[in-house]
Amino acid sequence: MKKLFYIIILGCMYSCSSGEKHPDGIEDIFVSLEDKSLTIDKPAFETFDYVKLEMTSESVIGDVSKVVIGNERIYVLSLIDPRIFIFSLDGKYINSLKRGNGPGEVLFVSDFEYRNNNLYVLDNYRSIKQYDSDGNYIAEKYKLDSPYFSFTQVDDDCLWLFDSNINGKSNHFLYYQSETDSTYGISKPNSIKGKPFVYYNFYNNGIVSLPVCDTIYSIKADKLNPEYVVHFKGRNFFEMISEKKDMSDDEFGKINRDKTAYRWIKDVTPYKSGIYFAFNYDKTYFVKHENRMTEIYTRLVEGLPDINVAAVGYTDNQIIYSLSSMNLLEYKDNNDIPDDDKLKSLYSSIQNEEDNPYLILVPTK
Repeated sequence: MKKLFYIIILGCMYSCSSGEKHPDGIEDIFVSLEDKSLTIDKPAFETFDYVKLEMTSESVIGDVSKVVIGNERIYVLSLIDPRIFIFSLDGKYINSLKRGNGPGEVLFVSDFEYRNNNLYVLDNYRSIKQYDSDGNYIAEKYKLDSPYFSFTQVDDDCLWLFDSNINGKSNHFLYYQSETDSTYGISKPNSIKGKPFVYYNFYNNGIVSLPVCDTIYSIKADKLNPEYVVHFKGRNFFEMISEKKDMSDDEFGKINRDKTAYRWIKDVTPYKSGIYFAFNYDKTYFVKHENRMTEIYTRLVEGLPDINVAAVGYTDNQIIYSLSSMNLLEYKDNNDIPDDDKLKSLYSSIQNEEDNPYLILVPTK
């Protein structure tokens, strides 16, 4: 039977629950929405910045998959046209990687990162290519023996590689590789082996997280250290897949759409002295966990449409989301927009619904 390729676009009360910290340093986070009055019906964040990505004949983005900011550049991976587009910090188009089989050209970019003034691009699941900050090709940095969807370089000589089930023979989501050592981390649940899904940004500011895993890890060189375990009270994806020895494609897709079950931890990022993340239930909820206390919010930012997709990127002090021009215009036409200068500027800048997506940058510190 043909395998389905699932795209996961992910996407309390004032002290909903207390996190318990164990002697080994792992902290529990408890989440329950059985009583919706325990959620905070206000935005999780009070302010935001935005960037309008210029659309030219050479920079038609479609959906945004991942964003990295570095060296006064914004690097954007498009889901529709899987290559890298380069913009200035104010959204002006600069350059893009070219599609093709020639030197420095790319076939299908699934992930990239910016490090030490260089752009590293995972192309066609097996080749990591190096470019300068303006997108000029330098060399092929790594040739991988197996297919991987995402990667991160913890330092110059080691890789963490993420397999989103594109390698049906692999038993683990993560693989560590250096010049002298290699190891595996985070076992795949048997019930979902061979069911590929798309997931970007598995690594962020020292934190590793997966939508099919209820544990949040920190990463140091070749070590994965569990930091938080999220416990959902009620029907949840993590228990449902652990109870099954095998899961059909139809079952996996049904759980992905099930709005009566907790599913897909996403957007995980350090927040002050704790952690921030979102998850899907009947809608997307946003969680702040700090000093062993958990707050769950029903909205991200006042005056913006509900954001049900996953974050597309992070900086040291921001989380980045993407909203389409069409979504913003529909929201503006059907809602009262607060009297706020930032919101007025955002909505007045939209010329038509076919404009490139907007980047929404929310401060986390």
